[in-house]
Parts: sequence; structure tokens; C-alpha cells
Amino acid sequence: MGSAEEVVGCEVAGESIQIALNHQYVLDGLMSVSTDQVFFETSSPMKPGIFRAGAGENFLYLVMPVRVS
Repeated sequence: MGSAEEVVGCEVAGESIQIALNHQYVLDGLMSVSTDQVFFETSSPMKPGIFRAGAGENFLYLVMPVRVS
């Protein structure tokens, strides 16, 4: 089994957390939105995260975190 890590630049509001997500689900969500700006909201590493599109598009995509050991 392999592993990968990707670091993406972003602006953060609130406290910093580390969250693990299935990369294919993240890509599916990001490929479905047409705006250049996407917001990711979550409250803890083991609660679902929500992708929201920037201005001009009504888009909401829920993604569940994965547990890593």
C-alpha cells in the first residue's frame, strides 16, 4: 500500500488542524465546481468537511475524513 501527501497553499481562519481525506473524493468535488475560489470548512479532524464554491455558483460538497494510524 502506498501513501502520498500534498501541500496546498491557502488562507486559514480559526485554529489549525490536520485532516486526512480520500484524494479521489477531494478531486471529484473540486472537478465539479467551476469557480476559481473554493472554501473548505471543518470543525475537527474526524468530522465531515464541506467544500463551498466562491461567489457566483451554488455548490456544496460534503467529504468524510479517513482515519490514519
